[in-house]
Amino acid sequence: MGDTAPSRKTLMNAFNQMFDDFLGDILTIYPENTFIRKAKSYFDTIRQLSPAIIVQIWNSHVYSPYASIIDSGDIVHFVVAKDYSEDLTALGDNAGYILDVVEKLKPLISEMSEQNKATTMEYIRNLSLLGKGYAEAHPRR
Repeated sequence: MGDTAPSRKTLMNAFNQMFDDFLGDILTIYPENTFIRKAKSYFDTIRQLSPAIIVQIWNSHVYSPYASIIDSGDIVHFVVAKDYSEDLTALGDNAGYILDVVEKLKPLISEMSEQNKATTMEYIRNLSLLGKGYAEAHPRR
């Protein structure tokens, strides 16, 4: 029997598409927000240079440390209340910009309608599942 599990590349591509959709949906909610537009462009550039980098960062710095909360808790409240400054220091030169993006997204997420917050929670859960699957699919030796 052949392996029916999705490949790392398939999971990476699905993650990248969903991440792009997530940022696009936030732009739909806040179309006047130029910072979000610039952040989306930044992440698009990063992804072009290294297609796996965002899924790797998501899994190691977003999902893995907070899996129990993401899998079962009030994700939106946690995301908005969390101080990420210590978590992102391992990202080196990109840490400052990524932290700035996260900090500017937090109040936008907290101001969303309940329906949009629920959609945001689903994005976070689904991105996390894809990131976890990516990390577990044919792990590097």
